[in-house]
Amino acid sequence: MEFVEGQRLLSYLHSEPDAANCRRTLALVLRQLRALDARSIQKGELVRPDRHILVRPDRTPVLLDFERCRAGHARPANVSQFGQFLGGRKLADALAAGGKGASPDPERLRAAGAAYVGGGMRQEDFEALLRLVCGAEGGP
Repeated sequence: MEFVEGQRLLSYLHSEPDAANCRRTLALVLRQLRALDARSIQKGELVRPDRHILVRPDRTPVLLDFERCRAGHARPANVSQFGQFLGGRKLADALAAGGKGASPDPERLRAAGAAYVGGGMRQEDFEALLRLVCGAEGGP
């Protein structure tokens, strides 16, 4: 077990003044969740990701609490569960704080998330979702 110093995800996003840093952090979270999906691992506890993701002082997100994690899951839903958070009001408020205006369009996010799940979690569908969250460059 390791102590992780950092802020809860929403607190970080609310206080971070740079929209590009917020998008990069969200991209890193999505990539970590995609890696779990690709390995058929269901993390669980992503219904409220603010309780289970900390952002270190160097802006690196860390997934916490893997005690409910299940390997060999036929249809892991890590990215799609986080996608629900991405389209929610709490995230939109955090990304709008300080005039950042970095909030992605919830309807387009839902459509991209549905394409990712419905398409069998293909990499190209994930990249489309990532572009919506992070802009044309797709993040880190």
